[in-house]
Amino acid sequence: MTYVASLMEQQEEKGHWSVFPDRTASADICVDYIYHSTYLACAFLMAFMLRYPSVVEQIPGYAVMLAKGLDAATGRKFLGAFGDEKIRYETIELFIQSGLREFMMLHPETCPSFSKLVRNILVETQARLGSESTSRELSGDLSSGNVIQNKGLSPEYRGGESMSSLSADLIGKMTEMMTDQSIPGGTLVFVYGTLMTGRANHRHFMTGAVSVGAGELYGYAMYDLGAYPGIKPSRKDTVKGELFLVDEQTLERLDMLEGNGS
Repeated sequence: MTYVASLMEQQEEKGHWSVFPDRTASADICVDYIYHSTYLACAFLMAFMLRYPSVVEQIPGYAVMLAKGLDAATGRKFLGAFGDEKIRYETIELFIQSGLREFMMLHPETCPSFSKLVRNILVETQARLGSESTSRELSGDLSSGNVIQNKGLSPEYRGGESMSSLSADLIGKMTEMMTDQSIPGGTLVFVYGTLMTGRANHRHFMTGAVSVGAGELYGYAMYDLGAYPGIKPSRKDTVKGELFLVDEQTLERLDMLEGNGS
């Protein structure tokens, strides 16, 4: 109880618990001394809420404090400095150890932004687990079209962590959560240009696709080729688009549009 009270006193206006609250510091400093401490505080509060629900009900402002903290924790989408994805899975593992699976089942509305981020990470992970070994990568030449398949991109994705680097225990626990949350299967695709929502080709080629959210493809630049756009590698550029889970029929339609295999 004393520790809970101290967390209430120390929580900042925007919800963080910072060791070094200088928002102008470099990205790695912010991750280590603002976000990591916030993850730890939220993980403790989550575990405490699950273990002592009757006690938590008697603490005024507890739910508000936790919701505020969880929302602040989503600020970097669990990514490390420069989009390091390894930090993301370490953070997910921390929350899982604190009861994330049960929390998502019992209290999904405590912090909608947190629940949405966790679900998006589960969607991405499931798609990548099923497709990483057969992932189609872009070549160094200009690639015309509107879709990139199996790139492992979620709305929050920036890094390049291989699923093979994750422990079997973590994958197993995330898989259990995928079942709990009814995460849909399918192939994860990143679309840009005319395949985006409201654009010319979306209605015909993306029928039945499950929207995951807005996405950004780092390390590529988009070029205007007239009737359609094209992209090619460019270290400092970013292509904005959307992510969808698609079934085999939709994937076949996309392959026809993009000319894959021809």
